[in-house]
Amino acid sequence: SATMNGKISTLAATLLNQPTRVEVAREATVADNLNHSVMFVPGHQKRDLLLHLIEQEKPEKALIFVRTRRDADQICDFMEATGFKADAIHGDKKQNIRQRTINNFKADRFQFLVATDVAARGIDVKDITHVFNFDVPVEAESYVHRIGRTARGEAHGRAITLCGKGELRLLKDIESMLKM
Repeated sequence: SATMNGKISTLAATLLNQPTRVEVAREATVADNLNHSVMFVPGHQKRDLLLHLIEQEKPEKALIFVRTRRDADQICDFMEATGFKADAIHGDKKQNIRQRTINNFKADRFQFLVATDVAARGIDVKDITHVFNFDVPVEAESYVHRIGRTARGEAHGRAITLCGKGELRLLKDIESMLKM
């Protein structure tokens, strides 16, 4: 596995006989050229805050991460209704459609890609300036994968997480993992 959280490690220990763990990179690392922050907001105001942040930050190309497939489609529709070019990617879409969406994103055919965690790993788009976590990820490790889509190489990036009251425990897990 690319990542193994505590629950998976515990499960593996109960099922495997003398397992060997091989690590090739430190866990939970955040790029030095990445500025990340959290904003506390009631859930019903997240859309308004997202629009405000987009107006303020003026991202060139951005990922917006959400928790569910339904949310991805709804936030994509919301973005388009407010005049932005956007598309959505999630597990309900066939692989060839997801690949075409990624290719269109790379080719600057739209500015905002709304995604579930299916897109957090393996997307190699070099010029993403911003990652907006519309929802705090359920797994702390997913946070590192999400924000790792920006600030690649020498480029600088910005990651902003919108945190509602019901997501505070998830945020604490991320802070604990990152020791921040």
